[in-house]
Amino acid sequence: MRSKLSLPHQGLRSSTLEIDLDAIDYNLQAIQEHLGAVQIFAVLKAGAYGTAMLPLARQLQDKVGGIAVATVDEGAHLRKSGIDSTLLILSPPTERQWTRALRLQLEVCVGSSKQVEAAERSAASLGLQASLHLNIDTGMARHGCGMEEAVALADHIYNSPHLLLAGAMSHPSCADDPRCDAHTTVQVRLFRAVIERIEERLGEVPLLHFANSAFALRFPDEHFGAARIGLALFGVETSIDSPLSLPLRLALKLSTPVLAIREVPEGWPIGYGAMTRAPAGGLRIASLGLGYHDGMHRHASPGAFVLLHGQRAPLVGRVSMDACVVDVSAIPEARVGDNAELFGPSLRPEVAAAAAGTIPHELLACLGPRIRRSLIRPTHH
Repeated sequence: MRSKLSLPHQGLRSSTLEIDLDAIDYNLQAIQEHLGAVQIFAVLKAGAYGTAMLPLARQLQDKVGGIAVATVDEGAHLRKSGIDSTLLILSPPTERQWTRALRLQLEVCVGSSKQVEAAERSAASLGLQASLHLNIDTGMARHGCGMEEAVALADHIYNSPHLLLAGAMSHPSCADDPRCDAHTTVQVRLFRAVIERIEERLGEVPLLHFANSAFALRFPDEHFGAARIGLALFGVETSIDSPLSLPLRLALKLSTPVLAIREVPEGWPIGYGAMTRAPAGGLRIASLGLGYHDGMHRHASPGAFVLLHGQRAPLVGRVSMDACVVDVSAIPEARVGDNAELFGPSLRPEVAAAAAGTIPHELLACLGPRIRRSLIRPTHH
């Protein structure tokens, strides 16, 4: 048997995201066995990809080497909520955030001299030591330093009494795409070369991490000390073109109720801008209680669809802030109160994302606060 716990949410909408905690545990164990003796950082940034950051942090903190989030604010929320495991901040803090990060014992990724100097000033003023992970750009050009600067920054960190080089990292830009494997291989080679130069000067770097979910599953033999696993925890592929190499379990299902059903005659406009009109013979349409504030992107139609009674109901017209409209002309059994599946076991998130012209990461991360998060827990007797 399994129990459900609904988390507090904004508003009275009845759209529901079901989060299967047992499936997440299963996926973590499968990934750990796949990687062997590699430490896993559970990446729970952006509200754990739009799901439930704090409950998942509590669920996972004793099962992983650490938890990675994007910002100091995210890390502070977890620490103040009782998460006492290693918390890694992936994005560089602002000057004013360093004091908060250090007082809460957050480990921080840095990729420039200004960031290192800011950490050093704050640590010195507090009488603390900042634990830093050096972020090395090997072909992403987002955060991170170049090869020459990496050696100099590592030297700076190593020789400062207020700084600790806790690790070094980089990030693959397209490890999910086999057509990009040559670039990914170059990134790995560059990372290894920089680390070799640093370790020749300063000794072994305590922890190296390069892999995201896609890299960890597609290149398990490229061993580093740790891997950052996010999307794969939910059993979600990065795209429909890159199937998972492990039989993971999908942990998520999003559904929303049918609020109204009506017939619209031929030529009648549907949605803002009157961009869509009912074709010859008219349409039978259903209004769903999910709009772009909830994560149903305004640009999603045409192409996007939901499932009603196991059948595809295409979106029609522009998505509104609080609702969207689907064509149920071919689903005569559709009724008010029925639940439409936006993604889940019958409509994979990867398929739903591709149909809407986006990626699973965005599909999940944009899920709004009005959606009820329902945690499904295994119960044992």
